[in-house]
Amino acid sequence: MHDMARDRIDANAAGPGALEGEVAGLASAAARTATPGDAAAIARIYNEGIEDRTATFETRPRTASDIAAWFDGRHPIVVVDDPDRNVVGFAA
Repeated sequence: MHDMARDRIDANAAGPGALEGEVAGLASAAARTATPGDAAAIARIYNEGIEDRTATFETRPRTASDIAAWFDGRHPIVVVDDPDRNVVGFAA
């Protein structure tokens, strides 16, 4: 069984791009610690989940400013980049 908590710790210790592999059908993807610069991409993905009602019970779309408030230093946020470094997923 895959230990995601261990990978999260390993990725943080190893730095950006430490977790690589196949994600959601991508031939190559890399998980990394998110930065405030990722807020707009995270909001886009979060809002897709609101619009199609498959990922959240939330009903109010989020702005990049809403997401930027998540970067409080207490809660980890991880993003997954495709080979072109586009954010294609996140976990918070």
